[in-house]
Amino acid sequence: MSRYIVSTDEKKVGEEVEKRFMGWLNRYGIVYTRIDQTPEAFSKGLKDKKAKRPDFTVTLTADKEVLVDTKHLPPTSNRYYNISINEDEINKLLSAQNEINKPIFLVFSGKEAYDFSLWFSIKVDGTIKSCEKKVEGTERPFFVVPLKMFRRVGYSCNPSLLFSSLTSSSSGSSVHSKYHTHTKYPNKGKKWSFDEDNRLKERYRNLKAARMSEKSIIETLSSEFGRNEGGIVSRLKKYQLLPLTV
Repeated sequence: MSRYIVSTDEKKVGEEVEKRFMGWLNRYGIVYTRIDQTPEAFSKGLKDKKAKRPDFTVTLTADKEVLVDTKHLPPTSNRYYNISINEDEINKLLSAQNEINKPIFLVFSGKEAYDFSLWFSIKVDGTIKSCEKKVEGTERPFFVVPLKMFRRVGYSCNPSLLFSSLTSSSSGSSVHSKYHTHTKYPNKGKKWSFDEDNRLKERYRNLKAARMSEKSIIETLSSEFGRNEGGIVSRLKKYQLLPLTV
């Protein structure tokens, strides 16, 4: 079971995830603010409510902002197909969401499992509803949330897709419309580059070595590269990584 546990290296890996997330947002010109986490900047109102401050405010459209708490993705998450999240942390984030009145998302990625090429998001108030079980009888009860409940977005795609259900307005316009490609496969139809081909082959071999099922590998690569699953399969067949009969 993949359990998110605080470790002595939590600060270091947490800062790396934040850094990569900011770089991704900057790459697409998405406006964000990194929230000050120092004790002096913590309002009494949030303290009284036992709330937890997320890491970022991200502006999606002229009238839509979300709060984001970034997390290090447990290295074994792709083996067990779930992420375990501390119950107390969820409750504190829900308290913050209620007070600030903006949706909060958990966003996971990491070096060990996907080398930051794939990101997972879930809305905090949907975490408890979507989890298969809550594990009690431990010092820190936690929720086990299947990976299938998370939205997956590859680093080659626009990070706003992590929150795509919130970015559409009634007029269909967006303050970042030139960046938003709200299609399931934003790179569909684009010619494969030499570098992409090499990265695809390397990623397939790495995921295969991690004992992921063929179906999960194809789904993961589809999300990472922003291309439909049929296109991924065809490319892998071309390089004889998949049998022609698949």
